[in-house]
Amino acid sequence: MSLSELSESLFFTIIIPTYNRADILSDCLLALAKQTINPEFFEVIVGNDGSKDHTLSVLQQLKEVVPYRLRFFSQENKGPNVIRNRAIKMAEAPVVVFFNDDTIALPDCLENHLIFHKRFSEENIAVLGKLTIDPSIPATPFSQVALDLSYAQWQGKRNLDWRAFYTCNLSVKKSFLLKYGLFDENIWYNDDVELGSRLDRHGLRIIYCWEAVGYHRHYLSEQDYLAIAEKDGKGLAVWYCSKPEYREYLRMLHFPTLMPITTQFKYLAGDMIFHPLLRPLWLKFARKLLSFNENLALKLYLKCYQAVKRETIKKEVKRLSC
Repeated sequence: MSLSELSESLFFTIIIPTYNRADILSDCLLALAKQTINPEFFEVIVGNDGSKDHTLSVLQQLKEVVPYRLRFFSQENKGPNVIRNRAIKMAEAPVVVFFNDDTIALPDCLENHLIFHKRFSEENIAVLGKLTIDPSIPATPFSQVALDLSYAQWQGKRNLDWRAFYTCNLSVKKSFLLKYGLFDENIWYNDDVELGSRLDRHGLRIIYCWEAVGYHRHYLSEQDYLAIAEKDGKGLAVWYCSKPEYREYLRMLHFPTLMPITTQFKYLAGDMIFHPLLRPLWLKFARKLLSFNENLALKLYLKCYQAVKRETIKKEVKRLSC
């Protein structure tokens, strides 16, 4: 079946929130100009979340040269979910695609999303594309832990659950979102899987289309990696406090206080070993290990990450008094 037979009109609205990443955003949008599907099959909406750099200039310039319809708007810095929710309502296509501004779609990425949505046309079906480290940027071990391990757990599987609702390369029917839920604008991390948990109650199914590949063009340093652990913890804490009826889903994400007592003791022991006072020593040791035993170094970094995440959860839950 040819692509012209698959779709004869606007099929996708691609939604991209952005903040202070003008140059990477340009790469992201130019990659979409190279897609193998007809540019009339998709439009792109970019939400500028109060950027202080030259983001608007990039958008104005690219609007005149890209072959697809490019729309954009600006707002004060309120977070990506405010943008996503606004853009979903603006979308003119039946299927919305969520990309990050550092997602570089390979030429057949949208083609594969399109093929899978035609194959699985039910309203409750979402399609997850694969995201992997961009080979054009310097190699960093932290991307392996933060990104590739997340996708590795789904390797070889087509049918995934709500925990794979990752908005860096994901397509969903617009009508399903409007009926059953948009993004929680108070959660700035784990917000995508939180929405996935709510949609799960209404029959969400995620099909993994590993053929739809995007590159993650974002260099992660050690500091960036540990900062993600804090965001991770804060997002889960807000979820825990604001949606107690969804704590069953948090248990599946190994939320500390919802785990069995034996697991909580295991976490407690880990937190003592990787206590903030000892953590600098573990990190120094992990840095030395990277040169001759990367696997062990990554395990240590992951242990530090989990300790920072649990530490942040405790602080946030206490701050939120829940």
